[in-house]
Amino acid sequence: MLKWFRQILAAPIFERDIDKTNMAKHVHTMTWLALLMMLAYAIALPIFDAQLMARDILLIPLFALQIAVLAWVRRGQVRLGAIASLAGFWVMLGIASFMSGGVRSAPYNGHIVLILIAAILLGWRVALGVAGASLAQGLVLVWAERNGMTPPLASTPISALLLQAVFFITGAGSLHFATLDIKEALNR
Repeated sequence: MLKWFRQILAAPIFERDIDKTNMAKHVHTMTWLALLMMLAYAIALPIFDAQLMARDILLIPLFALQIAVLAWVRRGQVRLGAIASLAGFWVMLGIASFMSGGVRSAPYNGHIVLILIAAILLGWRVALGVAGASLAQGLVLVWAERNGMTPPLASTPISALLLQAVFFITGAGSLHFATLDIKEALNR
């Protein structure tokens, strides 16, 4: 059982493709970090801010998507996994931003982490695309708010702090793994 658990946690290795192995390692590790952060947030939000616990429902499809990402990465579909994960988070942040009051809400700030991860995993062109899509999403949210379609700002200080903690840790983890990749490349 312990061997099986270690195999699940270990990133796949593609012996004939070092670049794919490096990207798989990063996507695999970041996916596990995302799963851990979502679980921590889902547990902490009802404890510290029970009035907003209905938002945890947004995490269920995203959690399931991350499990699929792990499977895709293991099967060698690393780029697909990375794109699907980023797209899933982008959609979830948009919905959460809408539910929380628009571009001034805490969830909208998470787009910067997505742009950072897109740049590290998929390059500057994809990161620029994610930035453009996030700005477009922001414009839609501004329009919706101006037309009275969004609820008033709904983040409490503790819910905003919990979400920012998720963003900080995920961003720091992504940068850490990126710098490890750079160090490994320089040592080769």
